[in-house]
Amino acid sequence: MAGRAKEKLERYYIGGKQYIPKKSTLLCVADGNDMFSKAAWNSEKLYRTGKGTFFIVREGADNEEKVGLLDEEKAFEFMDRNTAGIITENYDVVFGVPEEG
Repeated sequence: MAGRAKEKLERYYIGGKQYIPKKSTLLCVADGNDMFSKAAWNSEKLYRTGKGTFFIVREGADNEEKVGLLDEEKAFEFMDRNTAGIITENYDVVFGVPEEG
């Protein structure tokens, strides 16, 4: 019987807990270098888990990946630096629609 290969679920382990991008809400994507960052990354993706934890996945040259946790303040700082990359539909679901400025 022919079957499809099961798709491998990408996940990262930090501090004895797992962080799974496909099961988390993608809030913001930053491509390339931004003027505020000293590190060179091809892309940075900010996620929020169902339990409210923020984590960021950074992809660099040669498929290098770095993953780290952020507190809420740092997550908002990241989004403020990368406003064009905010996925507004997801933001609105997680935080509510912000008031107009």
